[in-house]
Amino acid sequence: MTLETDIKREFLLTKENVIPDEFIVSNPDEVWLNSGIDYMIYVPSYMLWCVKNGDSDGNLVTDYTITALAEFGRAKSLENKLNFKFLCNNEQRAVVYNFLNWCLSNLICNEEQVLRAIKNWHIEDSTI
Repeated sequence: MTLETDIKREFLLTKENVIPDEFIVSNPDEVWLNSGIDYMIYVPSYMLWCVKNGDSDGNLVTDYTITALAEFGRAKSLENKLNFKFLCNNEQRAVVYNFLNWCLSNLICNEEQVLRAIKNWHIEDSTI
């Protein structure tokens, strides 16, 4: 399976609920979107955009997505505003972990930040 397929499958993304590319390019930093957004749709949609588009459009969407995942990975509880990590099950966390490793291997990005994010998303006892 591909990373794109894994993202769609684990986060239940469909043509009907995935965030449109135009919106993502116009709003590259998902952390600053309205606090009422559904992270379980928005964050995987941004990850999916990164897999499809890579370093295009000046890499802002990718940079902000990695930064957002680093912040989400640091959250310590479900009560935190940036609680995406705590909303994810182990399979979804594994997809985020694999996405971050994919970024490290395939994109021009801040290596130090990606490595920190990978550390925060690593799941013990997983098949990753």
